[in-house]
Amino acid sequence: KQLEKMGFRIGSRLVDDFCSKNPTVRCKSFTESMKIIATKALPTYLSMGDARLEDWNDDGTSVLLVLPHNPLENWVELPEELEALQYSNLLAGAIRGALEMGNLRGN
Repeated sequence: KQLEKMGFRIGSRLVDDFCSKNPTVRCKSFTESMKIIATKALPTYLSMGDARLEDWNDDGTSVLLVLPHNPLENWVELPEELEALQYSNLLAGAIRGALEMGNLRGN
């Protein structure tokens, strides 16, 4: 839970940074926002290829964001007693924080 909260705060700040570096990017819909996140923001801040957007609902208000790989797995080594730690919650929180800064809801 704490990692998700930390990620949320990080994601909130990343939106400000992304917008300051990309002033011409303006999203007018959830669909546009998700495409920018998947093809520009995530590759920039997580040093990975484009994420995929799958399973859009009929009215375009829900989608699955699929990362090409977990960028944390190259850098995280857990001791055996902490193997159950869900460190990827940091990424989920960052994405949720970024979405909420754009007045979008993510879960």
